[in-house]
Amino acid sequence: MKRLVRDGRVLYVRRHFGWSILFISLSFSIVLYAWLFPSPDKGELGIALYYGVPLAVAGMVATLRAQVVAIDPGLGRVLFLDRRLFRFHRRFRDLSRLSVRLTSVRAGRSSTVHHFIWIEVTEDRSFLFRQQHGGVAPRAAAEQLAADLGRPLTNDAPEAMIVAATPIDPPDGEWCWRFHFVNNSEEPVESVVVDRVDYEWGDMGNGEAVGAWFGPVPPRSSVEIYKEIDTEVRTSLTLTVRGPAGSQRIVAEFGKLYSTPGNVVPIPIVDRLGKVASLHVQGA
Repeated sequence: MKRLVRDGRVLYVRRHFGWSILFISLSFSIVLYAWLFPSPDKGELGIALYYGVPLAVAGMVATLRAQVVAIDPGLGRVLFLDRRLFRFHRRFRDLSRLSVRLTSVRAGRSSTVHHFIWIEVTEDRSFLFRQQHGGVAPRAAAEQLAADLGRPLTNDAPEAMIVAATPIDPPDGEWCWRFHFVNNSEEPVESVVVDRVDYEWGDMGNGEAVGAWFGPVPPRSSVEIYKEIDTEVRTSLTLTVRGPAGSQRIVAEFGKLYSTPGNVVPIPIVDRLGKVASLHVQGA
């Protein structure tokens, strides 16, 4: 994203031109070919109409697809704007409801690490701000975004430990989501205990004890630890993980879990698309 500062406001702008430019180039090549080698069955007008339509549509797509994040510290609000060819979607949110999260995951057994910067919104869907495939984690960009928003940057637990939710498609009765504990390290995990699950909506919430035990989890493998319906509220799992470094109590926080998933990313080891939890070590 390109960062702009105007009158105390910070604008992040991303325009999507890649595929449209390729489409325009291809369409232009077809039109040029048609003019250089005209068909006896088509006149000039027919060629222009037949081959010019894709060029015109591609031009509209190239100019109308854009995303903007506009931050106004004076008003304490941020605007998320998604402008597409047939849809114009805007969301205003208070800065006090936001946080920034930097997540790095490795898909399957590939050596490429995928980095994602999320703007998390309390009681709402998260906004994928930036994604980068390979290279060093864009921590400086995440810290700059957090500073512009005046909000904290969430420190995820190490990449070696991942908790993810993947959609069940088609749903298994009322169950819509599977939760996985991923051991993305070269050391075995002795055991994983799901102590409880909690649900939060604003200032209200409830939860229940689970007490399910799993293990051992070999290196570079995963285990399914829980199932859930489409809660449409913030969901978190409290886990006790025992490994080579001892026992840790981990809270894995997800956003709202809808029956129709959005903002899904590749989950390492599981080799499916899903949502990666924000992990916090209790007492750390």
